[in-house]
Amino acid sequence: MAQEFPGIRPAVVSQESVVALDKFRRFRHLVQNIYVMNLQAAKMSELTSALPEIWPKLKKELLAFADFIEEI
Repeated sequence: MAQEFPGIRPAVVSQESVVALDKFRRFRHLVQNIYVMNLQAAKMSELTSALPEIWPKLKKELLAFADFIEEI
């Protein structure tokens, strides 16, 4: 989603957002593929604490991509 395809579509999110979201992706993978019983409250707290910092930029990028889609 961070890769631009010139003449086809812009990147959906920035490389910076990909890096910021990677810890969420890893957590999702753990929950889906391992055991929910192994969830650690500290890790979940760390992720939820990071959301207010990550969300505004991600929302802006997603809305910009949605605008692109509407234009085509």
